[in-house]
Amino acid sequence: MLLRSDDDGASWDTVLDFQGGGTFNQDQTAFSVQIAGLADDPNNPDAVYVARNGAYPGFPPTPVTNGVTQSSDGGQTWNDLGNQQEGTIADLALGIDGQYLFLATDHGGARLPLQ
Repeated sequence: MLLRSDDDGASWDTVLDFQGGGTFNQDQTAFSVQIAGLADDPNNPDAVYVARNGAYPGFPPTPVTNGVTQSSDGGQTWNDLGNQQEGTIADLALGIDGQYLFLATDHGGARLPLQ
C-alpha cells in the first residue's frame, strides 16, 4: 500500500493498493503483489515510481508479473513502464539526470528510459 500526505502528515490518502501484500487469498486463486521499491523525482513531487513483484502461491512462489508502475499526477492515475517481466525486483532508483530508472533484479541490473 502506498500512502500520500499533502498536509505534512496530518492526514494520509491511499494512492496505490495491491491485493496480497505477500499473502494469498483463502482459495489460492489470486496472485499476491508486493511493493519491492519506491523512487520519486525530487524535481517533481507528483512523480513516483513503484517496483512490484506479483506471484501465484506455491513454494517457491511462481512469479507472474514483475515491473514498474509510475504516476505523474501524485497517484491519481498509474501506468506500467517498459517490460513487465523484469525478474524478481529487489529495488529501483531514479538516475541522477532523471532520464532513467535503474532496477536491481535477480536477472541483474536493468535500465528503463523515462519520457
